[in-house]
Amino acid sequence: MPKLTDIRKKIKVKLQSNPEVEIELYDGVLAADFAEIEKEGDDFKKALLLLVKLICDWNYTDDKDIKLPVTYDNVAKMEILDIKQLIGETRIGKSFLETPPVKK
Repeated sequence: MPKLTDIRKKIKVKLQSNPEVEIELYDGVLAADFAEIEKEGDDFKKALLLLVKLICDWNYTDDKDIKLPVTYDNVAKMEILDIKQLIGETRIGKSFLETPPVKK
């Protein structure tokens, strides 16, 4: 019998803005996570919440060298170009970027 399992792969990305930063993220998003993201009205908030759902691990630390948790507030402190880079590395980001806009 087929098993319903999480088929996402994990990828590691070094930020172009700071190669010392390494972020491990899933290459896709689960339907339940996507439904939660879609509840947000603002597209930018959706992008931040998407990253929170995609990021598995990172090496960001605080001033005392304690690893920071992956939270909405911490992701919101990232540079916008880093956010674009990370989303662009995922299957959902690539499919979004390749989808032509709908003509009205």
